[in-house]
Amino acid sequence: MDALARKSELWAFRARDVHSDQGIIAVALLHFNENFCEMDSFLMSCRIIGRTVETAILHFLEQQALDRGASHLLAD
Repeated sequence: MDALARKSELWAFRARDVHSDQGIIAVALLHFNENFCEMDSFLMSCRIIGRTVETAILHFLEQQALDRGASHLLAD
């Protein structure tokens, strides 16, 4: 089934601060079904890992799932 039929969302994340603009640093593809959200893909640039940005992104994605009525967030 294609992403449009599955009620999917593709998110892209950008990081910048007063010193530099890192540009697009991560993407995530979420599929929504009835009461759960499946995180199909989560890709993140190695240059940003370890700066706790990944925690903020995962929290944001969790909130998106909750806002869409998902009671479960699944990921492999």
